[in-house]
Amino acid sequence: MRRLYMQKEKDTGTRGMVATGWLCEGCNFSDIITQFEQSRPKPAHQHSALICECQMCGTNHKKGMGHLTKEVLDKIDLKHILKKLGDPQKRIDGLILINNLDDPSEYLGLVLGIFIWSDAGRDTHLIAKNVFTTHATALQREIIDSVWRKSWKRKGWVPLQSERFKKKIIESSTNLDQIFGIGVIMNRRITESTFKAIGMMKAPEIYVDVALESNHRLADEYVKMAMSEGNSKLVEKYTALAIKGGNYELLGKYVEIKGQDAAELIIEQLDKRKSQLDYWELGNFHEALARTGAPEAALELIKVEFKYSYKRHLTQMGNKNSENPIIRALADLPNNDVTNTELVSMLVSHLDDYEPIEFLTQYYREPQEAARLFSEVITSSGDYEKTRRFLREAAGISSSQYKNYLLKKDPEGIMKFLFSDDPALRLKGTSMGKTADLGEELKEFIFVMSFLDPGKSVREGATELVKEIGSSEITTVLDQDGFLIFDYWDEVAHTDLTNNLETLERLIDYKDPRFLPIILEHLRPRLNEFKELNGKVNSLLKSLGLSKEQRVDMLLEMAMTEAERRAIILMVGELLLVENQVVQRQDILSSTALINNSLVLARNAVTCALTIDKTRTTEFIRENMNMITGEERAKRKEAVNRRLMFIDIFAEIATSSDLPYIQNQMKKDRSPRVKRKFAEIIMAVST
Repeated sequence: MRRLYMQKEKDTGTRGMVATGWLCEGCNFSDIITQFEQSRPKPAHQHSALICECQMCGTNHKKGMGHLTKEVLDKIDLKHILKKLGDPQKRIDGLILINNLDDPSEYLGLVLGIFIWSDAGRDTHLIAKNVFTTHATALQREIIDSVWRKSWKRKGWVPLQSERFKKKIIESSTNLDQIFGIGVIMNRRITESTFKAIGMMKAPEIYVDVALESNHRLADEYVKMAMSEGNSKLVEKYTALAIKGGNYELLGKYVEIKGQDAAELIIEQLDKRKSQLDYWELGNFHEALARTGAPEAALELIKVEFKYSYKRHLTQMGNKNSENPIIRALADLPNNDVTNTELVSMLVSHLDDYEPIEFLTQYYREPQEAARLFSEVITSSGDYEKTRRFLREAAGISSSQYKNYLLKKDPEGIMKFLFSDDPALRLKGTSMGKTADLGEELKEFIFVMSFLDPGKSVREGATELVKEIGSSEITTVLDQDGFLIFDYWDEVAHTDLTNNLETLERLIDYKDPRFLPIILEHLRPRLNEFKELNGKVNSLLKSLGLSKEQRVDMLLEMAMTEAERRAIILMVGELLLVENQVVQRQDILSSTALINNSLVLARNAVTCALTIDKTRTTEFIRENMNMITGEERAKRKEAVNRRLMFIDIFAEIATSSDLPYIQNQMKKDRSPRVKRKFAEIIMAVST
């Protein structure tokens, strides 16, 4: 009799025994088929994870059957299934997928391996047994029954590597490589038995590759083996797999191997595992990204470090010789403690195409004006004037960012000299400016140079040029910056007053009436160095063609304006506090600065007026010290704030001869604050 074999009927999909030759007279073919079918166990009751009830007909169907389209089926192979089974989060999905295949028997070794290595009683363990028993032959079911003992778990690889088990697996037509392969993938501990199991497999490569991606300990061992063999390609391969498996200490090694090309894998793994990484692991990723020097790594770090005040990894990436503008821009960052505004303005000044940093509009919100201008730069990329205004606002007129951007407009012209680090070349630039057609931006810059340039000869050269241009054409500096040249008026820093004296003298020499409030605000009449400037201020007023009376009126009017402004600011602050409104600390500091500036300006205006006409100015002071009656409470309160400023000024010029007047004012006044101030003056002039 010829042997029999199984064949699937293509039209009906049923299976049956088919004879390849003649049977003897004693054989009945139908009996043989019946006996074969009886030898197969009846399908087991399927686990709830494997079936679902149809909402239309109420019958049970295999879960996930609707997704197995032809396109999906074409992609399903051993590697595809192993990827699912190797991921603990997708392991049950992998079992469901095998259960839904037309011929699950091809992958029953994988299912048996999952059953063996899963914790008994858990869903994965139970589902694996259900899938296996549903599709297994009688011999195969005997195997799964034989390993249904907890002692197997304790013994690990030992029972699986025995000759007895190996023989039973072969006899049952189950794939031994699949059982061992799943064991290598699922076992986190790496021992000699692990490598023995790999050695017993006929084709271990595909299983090992999947195991390496999920188990960095195994990958570590393979890296060591590849290094000992001197196989650089395998070192690269296994290092990448070890990183995917969770060994982030090898990130630096991978960068040494791949250079800039390492950035792709690092970013991929960072995106995939960001929520699972602790502080130190994140640091390993950021350090590795910085070491790649890749533009895409720089953008990733900008996104990551934008929210921090320090930008250590970004400054580490900078390279002035790089062909990439982003890397060149990072080289100009001053230090690790970089503000977001400095970072954004540095990038804008170096880039020609702003599309790579468009994402920053989502994060850059403060300061509001700079953020608004930055959004305009991004939406109208290439607009020179909008970009210039942003850099002017964000970085300042003397910043490297602003100068770098202006140089793009005319890299070989006068800017090349004005922006040079060499003072001799800068001085030459001011000389060239006398015959050059200067744009608005250069007029502004030359004006600021006349105050802030570190070289005195350059400052003087810039001053001559500004006088030729005409200071009246310089407007933006005053309008936008509140005059940056006095930013170094910091008493805490103990800056050299000589520079400030020179600055004030230069402002006075420009003979521009717009500068008068600035001059008065920064005069310090109590200091001997500044007493001579009062006379120069008077000369400035004379140069405007004003009579003595007009000069005094102008100064006293400025004082009154500032006094009223100070009183209003104080009043608003008091109302906010009474109404328990939330006032931000920054608002309080800003208001305090305005109050102090107004007080200084008003005092200095009155002091200068006193040097011109003491009698008339003193009458003005006394008049504004008088109590105001018949007004509503808010107006009276505002008047008290204004009067106190003039009382403060009067305190500076009061003498013992003024005691009767002061005592009389003190008796009449109803304000406790004013009375206290008069009492202080009386004590001061009496001693």
